[in-house]
Amino acid sequence: MGACYKRERYTIGSASLRPPRHDPPPDADNLLRPGSCLLDVEAYLDNRRNATTASCKARNGALIRVTFFIAHPPRLSHFTVCCPGKSPYQLFADEPSVVAAEEDLVLIRMAFRPVTDACILRKFDFFIYRAAGGGRAPSLTRILPPKPFVFLKNCHVALLPRYEEDPHLYYIVILHKRTVPPHRQEEEDDIRFDIHIYSSKTASWSCKPTSLVKQSDHDRVCHFTSYKVITIGGEGGAVAWVDLWRGFLQCDVLKETVPTLYYGRLPPDLDHSSNRHSDPHIRRDVALIQGRIKVVRLQTKPCPEIPYRRQGWTFAIYSRTAANPCEVGWQQDGNAIELDAKYVSANPMVLQYLPKLPDDTSGTPEPSPETTEKRLRNLTCPMLSLHQDDHVYVMARVSSSDIRWDGSNLGLGLAFDLSKGTLEKVVQVNAARSFSGLVFFIMPSRISKYLDMYPGS
Repeated sequence: MGACYKRERYTIGSASLRPPRHDPPPDADNLLRPGSCLLDVEAYLDNRRNATTASCKARNGALIRVTFFIAHPPRLSHFTVCCPGKSPYQLFADEPSVVAAEEDLVLIRMAFRPVTDACILRKFDFFIYRAAGGGRAPSLTRILPPKPFVFLKNCHVALLPRYEEDPHLYYIVILHKRTVPPHRQEEEDDIRFDIHIYSSKTASWSCKPTSLVKQSDHDRVCHFTSYKVITIGGEGGAVAWVDLWRGFLQCDVLKETVPTLYYGRLPPDLDHSSNRHSDPHIRRDVALIQGRIKVVRLQTKPCPEIPYRRQGWTFAIYSRTAANPCEVGWQQDGNAIELDAKYVSANPMVLQYLPKLPDDTSGTPEPSPETTEKRLRNLTCPMLSLHQDDHVYVMARVSSSDIRWDGSNLGLGLAFDLSKGTLEKVVQVNAARSFSGLVFFIMPSRISKYLDMYPGS
């Protein structure tokens, strides 16, 4: 026991103990549930409760409570997890996180102490949260993980509700690439994927081997890395796993005994990237909107005179039908939208959230556009709105070397209407848990449609 204790590490950040404060909505319009939200995938450890609170017991017997707090985007929605009577440092090894979300379902992963390198896989518990509806209270249910343990990352997991067949039926679908010996990795026949499926009806897992359609993109499939999963649904339960650098793999997971995987390429303008080792979420996003798969690209325009200065940004959206994975017909939705850096930096909606610099001697009540432009580090993490056409949400980090706001954690959430090329809304967000101020761990989700928004709930 002493050896295990010495190997443990506290991995919960102090920022996770300070959840954002949600003030009452300022007007009657905001009482309506937003059609989608931007959900922070890492939980805050707090004991607040409301009408969305649901609880159940973990494997170790601890009572776990989960509560959601929804905000209108580009504000960030979040969820909290607590165990009454226990310190989060004593109970959790790290922050609970959302693995997948679809309609009224959320799959949450939690790691409990004690944790060592040897037993970390066995210390994960997985819970399905289902929002209230149809006279049903919100619920939290622990599920058994598959064997072998395959879903450590959220990029491989899809939730597939089948409420048209049974009001309580849903599936959890995981794409797992088999490990291939190094001396056989160049053989095309050795690219093998398995699909693990959990059924809520039987509360058990099953495994299906897949058949990969032969094509010329062997190298892309061999190095395929899933960054996001899209649940398409339909009669066969279609799911697409997306590599934001290389393409996507799509199949009907329920239709066949041996599902057929189809490989699809990205739009030509996005198909070639010079930096595939960086996180693609910084520049790209993909989503299913009104039966079409849409991809948004955010590209930085450097200033010719000053290389490190951003001259502006370019947005472009591409779409294709989701029904036929073999179709190649990507089309660009409208023209690419170019945003000037000075236009964004000097916008009054941005200026109101930027405190004046201590050494600003301009005498103006707010920073000058040139000063503000330097302090907006970058626009990052574009996310497609799931309920507003042509709306894209973007995160921005203010230069922490100049500002002292809650530990230099000031971030901005911006909403752009690409059909007009205009900045529609700016809000303040906490960037304490972002990675280097560039990667925000956020998931666009429609769970907000099913959660109570009324004050005091």
